[in-house]
Amino acid sequence: TVGDALRTELAAIGDPRLGDVRGAGLYTGVEVVSDPDTKEPDRAEARRLVNAMRERQVLISVCGHDGNVLKIRPPLVFSASDVDWFCSAFTAALSV
Repeated sequence: TVGDALRTELAAIGDPRLGDVRGAGLYTGVEVVSDPDTKEPDRAEARRLVNAMRERQVLISVCGHDGNVLKIRPPLVFSASDVDWFCSAFTAALSV
């Protein structure tokens, strides 16, 4: 339930740099793209977002063939209130 809420909130951000948001359970992947129409992978922006999140005390990483998928693996104690906190930090990282 919490993982579904996280993916719903991430998809609702609506930033054109974010492609597919997918996952199972708490494990979530967010594709970072340079063009929302062609879904061209943007590895540099994905790395920038990882570093911007680290500055906000949130550890995520990149994965995928093109290195442009943000890998979000929160701890099992992650709750609905943590979803709000994470999405606030993620939105702030996107706006930098």
